[in-house]
Amino acid sequence: MPAIETTEVVQVALFRRRVGMSRRNFQRHWIEVHGPLIASLQPNLGFLHYEQWHNVAPTDQSSG
Repeated sequence: MPAIETTEVVQVALFRRRVGMSRRNFQRHWIEVHGPLIASLQPNLGFLHYEQWHNVAPTDQSSG
């Protein structure tokens, strides 16, 4: 994450995937759909930086 100026606001959001949705599909949607959409709206929304953090820890078989 870039250095933060004292006048900037940092927003962090955590999301859970839908029941029955695999981690792979959840992350693919965020990377391939949501990321490009937000990047295209960046000038209109007025933010300077956008990044995604994805969970890469192992999961048990039931959570996909």
